[in-house]
Amino acid sequence: MGYRNYSTAKGHIVDINGSGDFTNINAAILAATSGQTIFVRPGIYHESFILKAGVDIVAFSQDQATPNVTIIGKISFSSAGSVGLANLRFQTNSDNAVAVTGSAASIVNFMNCYFNCTNTTGISFTTSNASASISITDCSGDIGTTGISLFSHSSTGTLSITFSSINNSGSSTTASTASAGTVNLSYSAFLIPITTSSTAVIAINDCGFTATNTTVLTIGGNTTSQLNYSTLSSGSASALSVGTTSTVNATFLVIDSTNTNAITGAGTLNYGDITFRNTGSGVNTTVAVALTGISQTWTPNLQINGSSTGITYTTQLGGFAQLGPIVSIWGRIVLSSKGVSVGTVTISNLPVTSGANGARQVIPVPFFNQATFAGYSSMCLQLSASSTVATFFISGSGVSVGGLNDTAITNTFSVDFTGVYIIN
Repeated sequence: MGYRNYSTAKGHIVDINGSGDFTNINAAILAATSGQTIFVRPGIYHESFILKAGVDIVAFSQDQATPNVTIIGKISFSSAGSVGLANLRFQTNSDNAVAVTGSAASIVNFMNCYFNCTNTTGISFTTSNASASISITDCSGDIGTTGISLFSHSSTGTLSITFSSINNSGSSTTASTASAGTVNLSYSAFLIPITTSSTAVIAINDCGFTATNTTVLTIGGNTTSQLNYSTLSSGSASALSVGTTSTVNATFLVIDSTNTNAITGAGTLNYGDITFRNTGSGVNTTVAVALTGISQTWTPNLQINGSSTGITYTTQLGGFAQLGPIVSIWGRIVLSSKGVSVGTVTISNLPVTSGANGARQVIPVPFFNQATFAGYSSMCLQLSASSTVATFFISGSGVSVGGLNDTAITNTFSVDFTGVYIIN
């Protein structure tokens, strides 16, 4: 009967007490070949080492949580190929705990690991190869002091974090950063802020973010990012900031902020189904477009020849909803005085600026109460191009056709209107 190997690892066993093949991980890596696994027995390993493609490093699953296997030092990888690490605790030692560098398609997969960032940012990802990736699944970690965070990502590759949880016992307000490549965050909880810039794209799904009086997500750069089914809690700070040249598509969010403007920035926010849990409910971005038909209020203002001097109202009501480039509006105006101005009658403040072809769009006015309109067959609101102004336009048999004039309305003029227009 031949010899059978019942060893946990198909490769090498590391035991700091000398009961394995090696007493340190680096020696086992140097001896291992692709396809082998290094099994690490409990202990605290003060060492830094370079990973080898095709050689996985693991411990028993309970060792990460205990923690029984702790690596205090820096692990690096810059080769083409993949490596897996499971059930290990990585702890910083005045340098990154993990560094993926170089120009190769380096792929590092962490499973059930712990990142203990005690004195510097834990993960550095700088690989210039777009096929490089770091995948963190079913992991946890902690930011133990101020001025540091979980990751710094400037690679053109992809950083993915799934089913993980990052604590912040050190109350650090320093953001994890991404300036290139892609960041995918799913089904995870982060008690840290995150910032993107330059060419980085972030995609977030089913995550929770919490930071104490700090903006939890700052999206920058000339990119389009996704933010769905997530909760952002920021205390007295704005929860989300969208940079000048950035676009964020966001749906099904819960925003918890006491800041008047819970969402800020000079970029574009395409949003739908946002719930504001605290006192802050303002969406103060340069362009805020409702992707779903969320009803919002609007107060229509009537002007004559561009002036509202002396105009007073008995009723002034309106509402609108936006679906992408389509704006649906309704309004009711009842005057108590038409004021003293003379000229064309307009609505001066449509809720969303019309598109470049706005002058070709009309909104029908199905009801108006002026007896002097008896000879007119129709009236509508005709939009101005790239503007928030709409002119009352009349037509009919045997009457002057054109913009409605002040002489045709009385001090008690009333009008109801509803319709849609396009903003691009």
